[in-house]
Amino acid sequence: MTKILTKQLIIQKAKTDIIENIKSINLWGNDLEEISFIKELINLELAQLASNKINTLIDIVKCSHLKDLNLRNNMISNLEELPLLKLLPNLKSLTLFDNPISKNPKYRYKILKYAVQLEKLDDIIISQEERQKVLQEEEKEKEKDNQNKLKICEKKQKIQKIDSKISKKKSLDKKSKQKESEDFKLDINKNQKNLKLSQGTKQILQNQQQEIQQSKLCDQQNIQFTNENKNVGMLLEKNETSSLKFNNKIQEEAILLTMLPQTSQQIQGCNNNQTASSETSQHILCAIISLLKSLSEEEYEFLKKEVESKLFKDIS
Repeated sequence: MTKILTKQLIIQKAKTDIIENIKSINLWGNDLEEISFIKELINLELAQLASNKINTLIDIVKCSHLKDLNLRNNMISNLEELPLLKLLPNLKSLTLFDNPISKNPKYRYKILKYAVQLEKLDDIIISQEERQKVLQEEEKEKEKDNQNKLKICEKKQKIQKIDSKISKKKSLDKKSKQKESEDFKLDINKNQKNLKLSQGTKQILQNQQQEIQQSKLCDQQNIQFTNENKNVGMLLEKNETSSLKFNNKIQEEAILLTMLPQTSQQIQGCNNNQTASSETSQHILCAIISLLKSLSEEEYEFLKKEVESKLFKDIS
């Protein structure tokens, strides 16, 4: 359980209840860990806090009138708290022996660096020689700090140069990428134009092929028409020839028809002469049969009509 400094303990040790009047207090060996109430002792000049369990200077340095502070055999270990000693301008004697912080090799130097007002540290009077060494160490530290700062500045400059180069490279890369992108877009547009031109050329070729096919088809149709005209002419010539032949046959048939009545009379006149009439009839029949075989259907019909007409006239 944490042991805390209380007002009752202070009144008991100081033997007064007027906190503001307390200038000296002895809290040696109370195993105190938390002493935040000590800041209420605004006029405190001497504090005996040895053999406790205090681990920080934060609360003590608020007693700005302190002249003598004994923190021997406590648990203060953080060198980073030593700059807080600047808040105690009246401090002349400080004891931190037997604290973890005292094991640091630069322990005394660090304290004297931040508490230049001290006259005695750990019951040892601070000599002028020691103060001179502290000053020299400070100079060395300052020089070292300056060198470090210079190195840091150089590193920063290098970093800035590197950043600048990186920035330029990025800018160039960006411009290069933009140019590549623009070139790519131009290539795309060019390809699209070429594609459209190719498609247009293809369409023109297709149209030309269609025109050629149509021309060929027209030529074929003209040739076919010419052939048909030739065929028609040949048919007309053939029909004229057939018509001439037909007319010749009709004339022959007409001649035969004119001969039929005479032949018939001869046959009637020569009934008694069987040998002559028989031969004549045979010749006539052969001629008629031969004629009928050579006739076409139209010629046959025509001849039939002529014969019937002729027979009708003879009968009448």
